[in-house]
Amino acid sequence: LTSYTFTNVTANHIIAASFAIDTYTLTASAGANGAISPSGAVAVNSGASQAFTITPDAGYHVADLLVDGGSVGALTSYTFTNVTANHIIAASFAIDTYTLTASAGANGAISPSGAVAVNSGASQAFTITPDAGYHVADLLVDGGSVGALTSYTFTNVTADHTIAASFAANPAVPAMVDLTAAQVKIGNDSDGTTKIRLSWTPVPAGSSVQVYRAGFGNYPEYDDGPGPGSLPTAPSYPPTSPWVLTAVTNPGDTDENTTRDFYYYVAFVADQYGTHSTVSNLTSGTLNYILGDVTDGTTPGQGDNIVNTADVSLLGLHYGITGLGVQSYAYVDFGPTTDYSVNGRPQTDDRIGFEELVMTGLDYGLGSVAPYPAHLARRSVAGPVAASADELVLESQPHATAGQELTASLTLSGTGRIQALSTHLSWDPQVVEPVSMTPADWVQDQGAIVLTPGPGTVDLAKLGVSGAGLMGTGGIATVTFRVIASGDPRIRIESIDARDASNRSVPVTGSERTPPTNPIPTVTALAMAAPNPFSTTSVLAFTLAHSSPVDLSVYALDGRRVRTLVHETREPGEYRLVWDGRDDQGGQVRPGLYYVRFATATVRSSRPLVYLK
Repeated sequence: LTSYTFTNVTANHIIAASFAIDTYTLTASAGANGAISPSGAVAVNSGASQAFTITPDAGYHVADLLVDGGSVGALTSYTFTNVTANHIIAASFAIDTYTLTASAGANGAISPSGAVAVNSGASQAFTITPDAGYHVADLLVDGGSVGALTSYTFTNVTADHTIAASFAANPAVPAMVDLTAAQVKIGNDSDGTTKIRLSWTPVPAGSSVQVYRAGFGNYPEYDDGPGPGSLPTAPSYPPTSPWVLTAVTNPGDTDENTTRDFYYYVAFVADQYGTHSTVSNLTSGTLNYILGDVTDGTTPGQGDNIVNTADVSLLGLHYGITGLGVQSYAYVDFGPTTDYSVNGRPQTDDRIGFEELVMTGLDYGLGSVAPYPAHLARRSVAGPVAASADELVLESQPHATAGQELTASLTLSGTGRIQALSTHLSWDPQVVEPVSMTPADWVQDQGAIVLTPGPGTVDLAKLGVSGAGLMGTGGIATVTFRVIASGDPRIRIESIDARDASNRSVPVTGSERTPPTNPIPTVTALAMAAPNPFSTTSVLAFTLAHSSPVDLSVYALDGRRVRTLVHETREPGEYRLVWDGRDDQGGQVRPGLYYVRFATATVRSSRPLVYLK
């Protein structure tokens, strides 16, 4: 008490007072990420002093110091002096931040850019993007090169940094010039489309290749019909329709599309900066199916990547169809091709005939274990012996009797060059009319099939190209005529079209003779050519009274031998040979005057012959 009163005092008393110094409370607190010392309620004697230390955690700093609710600044220490009252002291903290200064030179950008604030210990990523046609030349971090990077990340940032990108123009990328495409005909699946292998010279390391495909379109008629296809135009980058990106990236890779077509390819080269070259060479076009593969054995028009008897049978079923009738079977109309090879694009002609038979024969057996069916492979063990020249002989009677039938037989002598042959006969329609054609065993024994597209025409093709073509001498077919009036039927060879294993023309001499039952001629002589002059074919006839070596050839005015029609020993008889104005290489000769020279062991003669065109 600071006062006391004794009242009604009736005795002695003692009163004693004692004293103590005044104390005050200083309340200290610290927010997150730091401390204050001492902390809590701190007792301080009156008039005394009390110091406080404020310590932020690592990566933090004092944000503010409040004394009795008022800021005294971001102090790390504070002292109360001559304390005469209670007080409050409170510290707050904030994380440290650093500045990352990002910049980019011309022709590119960096993101984020400028002064970027980053908390202590945090990470910050930067993306460097060059403009089109440029690439990162270098990236400097705190003045030192870290390489031509397109991204960079600062981790655990504890200081200020700089990052600077520079750019350079991309060099031109050379275009590919040797892109090739080749059909893979063996080892495919059975879906009716084949793989196509792409090849080119490897590009420099770090570069990549994109290969695009486009079809001619309008399979199977291609350039025929109301909506013909066309050669695609080489594109610029990036290609648009009809060009489609393939999965091919390396030389030797294969491309397979399930849609049948004649495909063209181009390629673009991209360097390490993503710059693309101009377009490569345009490939010459490649089939992705095998010509002649017209059925899988079940569904007409659905192939199986094998040309076999099922395909031959389907071709035979529609053989000879022309015009509008072909439209329902357009998948069988695939000849001739642009280059007459089995790799060319079909130039359809609304005719299912010899051109299709040739292609089927050339492609027959691809993907098959046994290229020949048993009934077409009856050759003797020794095999035929090649003839000295390719010749087709027609044998028929010079007189027909009304009401009877007349046969004309065709015999072929083959050197092994002929893979396929088509011949058409002519006749006097007032005397005879053709009624049937019967294939001969000899040609079938050599693995060939014989078909007729119409009256008086005989087509044949050897199935498969293994080994030689037709060799030796034997019959190919017999054509039967109905005699409607007595007289000379004038059955002749009108045309011969022979092909080799590359579908190139093979010169074949055509000759005609009467059956050997006729009397043997009494003289050896060369008859007049008929017709003369001629524009398509002329018959050169001669008789032999005795067996003799014979040479019958056509010479130009300058003495050059143009065509050898006969150069071998022949038996007595009458012979007719047909010259179609072609030389020994199959080429058409120039119109003009020529001489036919006939030479035997005893006779030599010549006659003029005029060729008109």
